[in-house]
Amino acid sequence: MEIKILPTVNDNHVFKPEIGKKMTDLITRFQSFLDEDEIDSLVTETYEILSHCTNPKLLKEQDVTHLTVGYVQSGKTMSFTALTALAADNGYRIIIYLAGTKNNLLSQTTKRLTKDLITESQYNNLYKIFENPTLSKSSEIRNKLRLSTKPTILITVLKHHIHIGELSAIFKSTIIQQELGKQGVLIIDDEADQASLNGFSYVNTKKAAISDEWDEETDNKESSTYSSILNLRTTIPNHSYVQYTATPQGPLLISTMDLLSP
Repeated sequence: MEIKILPTVNDNHVFKPEIGKKMTDLITRFQSFLDEDEIDSLVTETYEILSHCTNPKLLKEQDVTHLTVGYVQSGKTMSFTALTALAADNGYRIIIYLAGTKNNLLSQTTKRLTKDLITESQYNNLYKIFENPTLSKSSEIRNKLRLSTKPTILITVLKHHIHIGELSAIFKSTIIQQELGKQGVLIIDDEADQASLNGFSYVNTKKAAISDEWDEETDNKESSTYSSILNLRTTIPNHSYVQYTATPQGPLLISTMDLLSP
């Protein structure tokens, strides 16, 4: 099967992804349950999303935050699975998924990615997946990055400050820093309106509405998950942070100075 796409992005964009064998393989398998129009939409939208991310092959410090909005039950998981394949085709070596606040959601995402990208793919050796890795997994992740097949490392993590903190420790470790350098990392935040944003901002705004007083002490506080996400991002010099949600009001209405503002 040959996929052709006319870029819809502005010519001034630095990053123009190429559809390679991983994306083509995934789309070919998706044809068993998607019609031609649905395939065209998926390919076009995925290309558009990735084209607004950082170019992983530009080995310098850079980061962006973007928001991807879809209706409830509109195929968000399929979208970020396709985004994974296209990102892998274009040089992203590590992709992180903040996969919800419940263990069952984390497990569901890990199983879905494993099925779509590894179990059913002819290129199953080009992905390696880790669920909630701890610092002790640093050497194993480093070793996977060194493989001659250059697999893309997929990391699913519970949206909880302890697990995100462990992931930050991995990226702070010398062996990962030396191996990864400033190669691009993609962070996908599933249900980005849930738990990721600073909960204290809401609490303080609610207090101010009732008492007409702004609590500056609370204003300076950060909820634990939000703080851990910011810390994770500081450990990865070259990354794109893509928020997925069906209810974008939260990310859109926070301060534009907030680092999670798209």
